[in-house]
Amino acid sequence: MDTTFEQLLALYEFDRRFRIIMEVVEQVEISFRTHISYYIAHTYGALGHLEQEHFRNHEVFLIELEKEIKRSQEIFIKHHIEKYEGKIPVWVAIEVLSFGALSKLFSNMKRDDQNHIAKSNYRRAPVIYLESWLKCLSYIRNICAHYGRLYNRPLTSKPRLDRKSKQLGIEQGKIFAHLYVLKELIPDRNKWTDFVTRLEALLTEYKDVIELERIGFPEDWESILMMRG
Repeated sequence: MDTTFEQLLALYEFDRRFRIIMEVVEQVEISFRTHISYYIAHTYGALGHLEQEHFRNHEVFLIELEKEIKRSQEIFIKHHIEKYEGKIPVWVAIEVLSFGALSKLFSNMKRDDQNHIAKSNYRRAPVIYLESWLKCLSYIRNICAHYGRLYNRPLTSKPRLDRKSKQLGIEQGKIFAHLYVLKELIPDRNKWTDFVTRLEALLTEYKDVIELERIGFPEDWESILMMRG
């Protein structure tokens, strides 16, 4: 069956509106900025993020941080450069990092520090999963930020999944897998329920032009996204 221009336009509109995913990803990003900067500041001090001994392989991060600071047009960055000789505290520096750089910073932290952040804020997500999820979600955020296509797109980021996830038939290379891990990172049950409700309404509206399997959505996707434990 040939695809009409109207169907192509509808798919384009669906993909545009499907980027509501970015709203949820941004909630996770903001939370992680807070958790990481708070932990580093209270454990190692305001400039603890600059000290090699607190991390595993820190040189690449420092180069990236310096690049982001030089590129930043934020007034608070200029203020610290001018008044404090460029000594920027972690809670300020972390605001100029991209989500991708933030995920690299977390991966670079020592295991004990990672475990503390994970257990304090994400009790159901072991560190080895959390590292993978942050990296993958930063990839999704980047696609959305650049108005990239999500529908029927094979994703190179594949979040680490446990045995239960695989038993549910979740495909790592599809966008649904990323939504599946997102549910573990949004602690506010009401916000997550609201998102799933909006998502259901969107999929229903475009049910005549989209195929759920192309984005990795199983038939019982709603119950999967709402399950806990």
